[in-house]
Amino acid sequence: RQAFGDVPVSKGTSISGTPRYQYSNIVGIGLSKHGAPVGSKVLQEIKVPKWIASGNTDIKSAFLGALFDDEGYFRDTPTSRQIVFKAAKSLALKKNLEEYLCQIISMLDSFDIETSGIRSDQIKKTKNGTEMISLRFWITRNENFQMFRKHLQLLHPERIEKLNNIRRSGIH
Repeated sequence: RQAFGDVPVSKGTSISGTPRYQYSNIVGIGLSKHGAPVGSKVLQEIKVPKWIASGNTDIKSAFLGALFDDEGYFRDTPTSRQIVFKAAKSLALKKNLEEYLCQIISMLDSFDIETSGIRSDQIKKTKNGTEMISLRFWITRNENFQMFRKHLQLLHPERIEKLNNIRRSGIH
């Protein structure tokens, strides 16, 4: 609301029962004017906009929280507790994907959240023959989960619950 004012928001639930929010195109237009990609992210170069990457901690925190709300995976199984960030691009844009993930890792590091290195996940061909690569990194260890929770604000109820479970299961 601070950035876009009172814009219409449609609240709903996905088929799987996940809460879903759809914002007016005013938000999309505003985001694109400030560096957000327009169209398919997998077929174009992207980077964290400079005003975010070099912004204050509130800006970085809001960006990272929204990013992990949307694209993060919170794993809490008996053998694995981690927060995973995975992204895919056309194989021709692998270098850009690595640079983008490095930007995200650098911002996490500014909050003392340690990550793994970037690892290749898989290479697949789409139906139209485009080779796609997935890269990922992850966050482990309770200290990092605590820092994540302290500094990044998640809004998605399922993500918040999973993060809290990950944090609790690491406390003995």
